[in-house]
Amino acid sequence: MRGWLPGVLLVAGCGFYNGYNGIYAANKFASQARDAEQAGRPGEAQNLWGQAAVKAESLLVRQPRGKWRNDALAIRGEALSSLGRCSEASVYLHEAYEGMTDRTGREQAALALAKCELELGQPELAATTLQPVETSKDEYRREQANRLRGRALVMTGDYERALQDLVEAGAASTSPEMLGALAGLGREAEVNAGIDELIAQRDTSMRWEQVLAAVGERNPELGSQVLDRVRAAQLIPEAQLPALLGADAARLTGQAREERLAELARIAPLSDAGDAARLELTRLHLRQAASPAELRAFADTFADIASAGRASQSVAERLAQLAGAVARVADSVPAGEPQGDLRLFLAAEVTRDSLGANAAALWMFRRVVDDWPDGSYAAKALLAGRRLDPAWAEATDSLLAGRYADSPYVVAARGGDRAAMGQLEDSLAAFERAVLGQKAPQARPVRGRPRAPGAAPASDDARARRENPSKGRTVEDLQ
Repeated sequence: MRGWLPGVLLVAGCGFYNGYNGIYAANKFASQARDAEQAGRPGEAQNLWGQAAVKAESLLVRQPRGKWRNDALAIRGEALSSLGRCSEASVYLHEAYEGMTDRTGREQAALALAKCELELGQPELAATTLQPVETSKDEYRREQANRLRGRALVMTGDYERALQDLVEAGAASTSPEMLGALAGLGREAEVNAGIDELIAQRDTSMRWEQVLAAVGERNPELGSQVLDRVRAAQLIPEAQLPALLGADAARLTGQAREERLAELARIAPLSDAGDAARLELTRLHLRQAASPAELRAFADTFADIASAGRASQSVAERLAQLAGAVARVADSVPAGEPQGDLRLFLAAEVTRDSLGANAAALWMFRRVVDDWPDGSYAAKALLAGRRLDPAWAEATDSLLAGRYADSPYVVAARGGDRAAMGQLEDSLAAFERAVLGQKAPQARPVRGRPRAPGAAPASDDARARRENPSKGRTVEDLQ
């Protein structure tokens, strides 16, 4: 009857032993990885973290509710954090941090979690996570906390405090966060000295994208100059250059941005990055189109970009369709044609909202006023056009005070009754649904349009207005 007992005990003992061995191995690799990081051997550390992650995951699979669950969660989370897989790492680290009682383990988890929060663009959250580690008894972890907090302060624009924290943490003058703080303070000479030192080291493992982002996000012009210097020193692999040029262009404005986009399109013409640059450059030039006739050439350019069949295809196709359709509408609507003012007005909104060609949109708004002066929507077109051209606004003050003084749109703009304007808006929306959707472009947002690093998505209200320009729009929006 008792013959089964030794076997059960043996199995239970093996289960306990395997679990112990699993956490021991994971801890061993994690400890060695931390030592390699402290000694400045990042390649070795990455390899060791990979092994630590595997051991910790194996233990979590075999004993998901076992004694060492929190330790395994912390090790796997810290490993994934160091390997750059922060979305996954954060899940493990949050649970581990809440369940651990060991101070050393909690501090290590907090450092890894804060690092990921910074990578995910959450500097305020990272600063809160680091607070318990700032009073650590371990000098290295204390310094790491100060360094990460300094990086968080750089991201929030508190450069003076960031510099103080980084100096106290012993951060190198060439570290990305230090260069970012100096760039934010306008200390360009010190930034350039740090870049000189990095170039002189000729370290092929240098993460130049981090350095360029740290400087460029605080001082775009200086960051662009640094990129050119590093390129001249032949320290950037050819395969990485398009991405760095694209990121640089996204930080720049005006002529500098156009020049960088043109350069990217020139050096990588047969790539997704090159197509994206050409697409964005064409969109920038499209803003200068002064009439619908000029939109035809841009429609051809967008179609040419789409024909390459790369990542920009769908966006380029949509822009080609919009630009071509708007030009056709403007050509096909003769002065005084019944409901022609509605068609032209809505085409003008497409031109302004979806193509960004304000000058061409103004041309169409002015046509509505000139060719349908007694139409119900002439005042609406007048108000819309005035927003795009201050000079025309000044020249048309007399029209607002005279011919269109009693227009529902002008009455509502002056704080009067809005009921009549609402009826006109409903009629315009009904016309758009019934006619414009079949015969001319609708003001739909372009899907997949590239957005610069750090730019916020459109608000729900702005998106709704683009998707249906008649819905939810007020006269204040048109003035």
